[in-house]
Amino acid sequence: MLDRVLFILLLVWNLVSTSFIFLLVFYYRRLTKGVKQGNLKRILKSLLKQGKLSEENFKELEKRIVCLEGEEKLSLKKIGLAKFNPFSELGGDQSFSLALLNRKDSGIVVTSLHGRQTTRIYAKLVDGKKEKVKFSAEESEAIKKAL
Repeated sequence: MLDRVLFILLLVWNLVSTSFIFLLVFYYRRLTKGVKQGNLKRILKSLLKQGKLSEENFKELEKRIVCLEGEEKLSLKKIGLAKFNPFSELGGDQSFSLALLNRKDSGIVVTSLHGRQTTRIYAKLVDGKKEKVKFSAEESEAIKKAL
């Protein structure tokens, strides 16, 4: 009786291990389809090397993206221009206010007042939503155009 149970267990074990080996051979043949003998090792090494290079390139790209995101915070995104005539005796809108703002609505407003004898240029800081400085109507218009 014990011999029969042992025989059946060995038979089941043999069937399971044989089917496992057939599956491995099937997957191996699918993996090596179209590959000449002796090339598989070289191909796997090449794939591993390419994977390493791709990982290094990915890390380098991540560093560059972080750097560009930092620079982007400081770059000008919004520009507004308001031309005006501050003196009634002069013809044309030769004076202007130029708002240069970043994505956080911070930056500067440059105002140029053109007169007969002189041209004066003023600059004021714009700090996001906080109004620390009083802006003229023209400067406020330039800021609105930029936003």
